[in-house]
Amino acid sequence: MAIEYLRKKNSSLKDALKNTHVFLNMVIHDLRNPTNQINYSIKYTLDQIRSCMQVNEASNQALECEIEEIMERISELKQKLGSVDKTELIGNEVERCRDLTTSIL
Repeated sequence: MAIEYLRKKNSSLKDALKNTHVFLNMVIHDLRNPTNQINYSIKYTLDQIRSCMQVNEASNQALECEIEEIMERISELKQKLGSVDKTELIGNEVERCRDLTTSIL
């Protein structure tokens, strides 16, 4: 009877050990996979950042070209305005504003 008891106890301990191994394997698997997912997510995020940086670089270059063109146009306008009588220009605008306010009132 004692031998039978020990056999059952041994069998139940073997089952418990097997279940423990299964559990530990599951835990190890779960611990590995999140780090893989985190690594993948970090790599994906870095790729997206690099892509955005490239787009931003291209946008910055385009903006710089636009700004240069605007500066050239402003310079041209300054030169043209230098030859125009500014008091006449201002007087014309004042008269236009008076006409607008008179028509509103």
